[in-house]
Amino acid sequence: MELLKVLLFSRADPEEEYGAIELLQRMGLPFETVKDLNEIDREKGFTVLVIPHSAMMSANEEEIFTSDLPIISIGFVPNQRISENIGFSLNNEKSVQPPSYCGQLEMSNGTKAPFYYSFPIVETLESSLVLMGKIYAQGKEYPGVIGKSHGGNIKVFILANLLRSVTYFLSGAEESVLKSSEFFDEYGRINARKIRGIRKEFMETPVLEVYQEILFKVLQDICKMNDIPLVQKWFYPFKHKIALCLTHDIDIVSSMPFRSALESFLRKKRIKEGIARLLLAFIYQASSFIFKTHLSGRRDTYGMLPQQILQTFLPYNPYWNFDVFDRIEKEFKASNSTYFFQTGVSRKTYEGLFNRIEIDYSIDSTHIRRVIGTLRQKGCEIGLHGSIASYKNTMQMQSEKSKLIEVIGTQHIGVRQHRLLMDIPGTWELHAQEGFIYDSSYGYAHDFGFRAGTGFPFNPWDIDKKRDLPILEIPPIIHDGTFYQEHFLNYSAEKALEICKGIVDVVRRYNGVITVLWHPHIDREKQRQWFDSYSELLRYALEYDPWRTNAMELAKWWILRKKVKFGKIEADKTSVKFSLYSPANYQGFSIKMQAPDGISNCEVSVNGQSLECNRIEKYEDSILFSFDMSEGANEVKIMMNK
Repeated sequence: MELLKVLLFSRADPEEEYGAIELLQRMGLPFETVKDLNEIDREKGFTVLVIPHSAMMSANEEEIFTSDLPIISIGFVPNQRISENIGFSLNNEKSVQPPSYCGQLEMSNGTKAPFYYSFPIVETLESSLVLMGKIYAQGKEYPGVIGKSHGGNIKVFILANLLRSVTYFLSGAEESVLKSSEFFDEYGRINARKIRGIRKEFMETPVLEVYQEILFKVLQDICKMNDIPLVQKWFYPFKHKIALCLTHDIDIVSSMPFRSALESFLRKKRIKEGIARLLLAFIYQASSFIFKTHLSGRRDTYGMLPQQILQTFLPYNPYWNFDVFDRIEKEFKASNSTYFFQTGVSRKTYEGLFNRIEIDYSIDSTHIRRVIGTLRQKGCEIGLHGSIASYKNTMQMQSEKSKLIEVIGTQHIGVRQHRLLMDIPGTWELHAQEGFIYDSSYGYAHDFGFRAGTGFPFNPWDIDKKRDLPILEIPPIIHDGTFYQEHFLNYSAEKALEICKGIVDVVRRYNGVITVLWHPHIDREKQRQWFDSYSELLRYALEYDPWRTNAMELAKWWILRKKVKFGKIEADKTSVKFSLYSPANYQGFSIKMQAPDGISNCEVSVNGQSLECNRIEKYEDSILFSFDMSEGANEVKIMMNK
């Protein structure tokens, strides 16, 4: 018995090779790239060859389709003689340029996904071909996924050009193809509500996860037909089924309209609380005036108050909610990433941007530094909330990052831009250049949905320079302001929570990542539903056994997971042995193995040590287990009793 090894034929467009590698890496499969088909060594494992749409194959190389090698072709169709030998003929090719999608691929199990760019129109000639999926385009139906099998001779053709579609989503190309200004707001952000007519029902679909599911299902079928176990690096440590990544942007901590404070004072008639609110509101207005008249290079409401007064009145600030969120997350045993502005923006930088700067604190403030220290002690990450001036300004970004590093004492930080402002691909390039571990800005502000077509982390593709960028993107999926703010959707708490739960359900289907962005500056009196919705969202997600993590821990895991490589593989009818090479130690690294004939009982050992039963989850046809990975080689052995 052998184990599956995927070979990617890499003599293709860089965009499609990138798309294929992205899908294979996130599935955690053993795979390699190959440029010369003569180099394929089938003695080292059961090999499946994946061929992209743009593969540059000679007529002689296309003869590989007549061999007994299992092949998955994604968009590529061999010459007419070979095609007809397999059982279909090429009639034409249909192409539509983005942002309109070319068609909708629907698998026999009901899975649906849009795809962009072209697809070949074929006609099936033999009844031995299996139609695994169909394409619907412009009111017509076409073959979408076809397969043929005779023993080990398995050929599957996914006719939709999924790989270039992957690149379309992960490069931010949507920004460049939507030329009309009607699709963007006054800040230059894409308005998700304006593109619903283009994306239709797929706004809330993680399209790339659907592509991944389609490809993985084909590989499963191939393994089952050949009695081959399928081994993959699991998505998360400690066998968790999804990842719940909690993040907070600290925009303001005390800003209160003076009129609102006065109304509250008159209504409640609580003297001490009323004075506190009026004082904070007055100081906020004063600091705004000072900033706008260029008397100060920073705005810091708290910095303008004597410490004794501040300590006396701090409990009455309705926007100071660090303790509230700490209690909520402590209940669910969760940590978070909290993004702080490094300081107020200077008048020089401010001019010509926007009418107001939503920041009323400085991290030089004693109280803010105390909060940062407390959060770090609790295991939370402190990241940079890039100002509205920094997302395409190198000097400003350098200044802001340096200031935060000075406060927290570490170079390894992540970033999220204020208002989710991005210049694609410039902001990603800037973040990579400045050495950030990850960015978490590529999400929608105006509506909910998967802007990148995925919730998983990814390295963005630079569509101009034809390369992937050395910065990890962790896309925010659920954004509180989108649902509750008047200038966005302005939903009720009930409706917002219902949608959020639906997103959690979708993510669970694909073992995905939910990155939640929730702002702490919520008026405890007027906006209590924001707190309640946050608690309910976490409570609902806990039903799916999430990995409760922050963005930095997620980024470190994802980077490590990609670097862990499969080594030597040996297998027989009762055991599977393989090596895993890791660049570092990691607790709870997880592996899933599916056996075609099912598994009634098994034992797992790593480096000669048997795993305890609680480390192993057994299912009808698979096992999922976790272990403590050591740096270097790790020998894994699975003994099966079927």
